[in-house]
Amino acid sequence: MNPPRLPVETLEAIFEYTTKNDQLALCKSSKLLYDLAIRMLYCNLKFTCASQLVQGFRVLKSKQGHALAVTTLNIATVSDMQHLRAYFQLIKDVLARLSNLKNLSISDTHGDILDNCVFPSLRALDLSYFECRYIPKFLGRHSNITLLIFTGQDEDPTGGDLPPTYLPDLLTYMSPTRLFPSWLSRSTSLVALILLYDFAHPMTEKTFEALSHTPAKCLSLKLLGWNLECCGIVSKALPALKVIKFKNFISRDHDVNAYHFIEHFSKFLPTFSHLEDISIIDYTPSPLSLSVLDREHERVIRWHSTCSELKRCEFDAGVVWTLKPNLRHFTWEPAPNDVKMSGDLIHQWQQRLN
Repeated sequence: MNPPRLPVETLEAIFEYTTKNDQLALCKSSKLLYDLAIRMLYCNLKFTCASQLVQGFRVLKSKQGHALAVTTLNIATVSDMQHLRAYFQLIKDVLARLSNLKNLSISDTHGDILDNCVFPSLRALDLSYFECRYIPKFLGRHSNITLLIFTGQDEDPTGGDLPPTYLPDLLTYMSPTRLFPSWLSRSTSLVALILLYDFAHPMTEKTFEALSHTPAKCLSLKLLGWNLECCGIVSKALPALKVIKFKNFISRDHDVNAYHFIEHFSKFLPTFSHLEDISIIDYTPSPLSLSVLDREHERVIRWHSTCSELKRCEFDAGVVWTLKPNLRHFTWEPAPNDVKMSGDLIHQWQQRLN
């Protein structure tokens, strides 16, 4: 006879109003719930130092049930010559047991730890600092990957280009622009690109030439300073984009600020006839004021007149503008992009507008 089960609504309430530690304590106190506790403890693992990894991996090696519970693994340790061969062998042995792994992130540069691994359920792969020579065979055994993140090494002997690989299900790719593999331009499934714009590298120009052949409709471009040149490059390579996000990761740029970049990008708006969502975000948001809200409101109206499919805009003041139906017409409504941001000024602006 199967043991009685709690109603779904009751279980949902328990998970909503208790912490993970409370849930684990309950599971570990009951033999019937022990397996659930194991799944909760081991489903998502992250190791940031070698000693921590050794301790955790020894458990996974000795207990197959624990290894089967792992679905997400992040190895953020950095190996060096002090690590013995047994350390890397332990990693290899445990990786071979993680048959239910779906998400894998490895920062360790000791590339051959993946030589014989096969993860049937793998969907997301982050090999940030691997050399290219270690990756092709692994990707060949995991053609069902939907997310690939690859940063590469500055002095990679291969030059940073991945050999041709067949990834028919790949939806999202993330890397610096200097490392974009040319074969990816022939992908028919690619939806989103997340790229670190390396304007000084000679490969960046070739990357955007290849991008012109991708079906991707979403681009997130990470900038190390507001670079006006990228506006024209993006408009030329990817005019069919529906979603564009520019984000600057440098706190101060005395040559070009966010306002200059926004005004410069507006010159290329007519190219993006299918644009629905645009974000231009600075490392440090600009101070919000009623005059800034006035300026941004005028801007979204003007941009919408150029890009008729535009539905969402976000600029450097941290306000998200969304096109919403209002009685017989549409209006642009502002909202803070962060729950920590006070909405009082926005409410005051709306009251004044009405």
